[in-house]
Amino acid sequence: MAHFVGMAARTMNISLSPESVTEINGEVRAGHYSSASEFFRELYRDWKSRKADATAREFQRLSAGIWERDTTPKEEAAILRAQRKARAALQAERNGTANAKTRRA
Repeated sequence: MAHFVGMAARTMNISLSPESVTEINGEVRAGHYSSASEFFRELYRDWKSRKADATAREFQRLSAGIWERDTTPKEEAAILRAQRKARAALQAERNGTANAKTRRA
């Protein structure tokens, strides 16, 4: 089986209720699984996938908005000043009239 390439398979014994054994054996007899071992390998893969998905969802939940917050008035004023200064410098450059103040910026 591809899942065991390069790895030695290990055996694990589990205790199940008689009803569980009957249901699992029924799935094997119906051809849904080639063996009880395959049933449990698929069960494990599904569990592992659900666990990874849950971890990813939790990470997204915890990191949502991490970079988003309201800008303070002081920050907004500084951003606007920098924006005006950059626009003035670009306009002066386009007009070929960059003054000494703009060149120092």
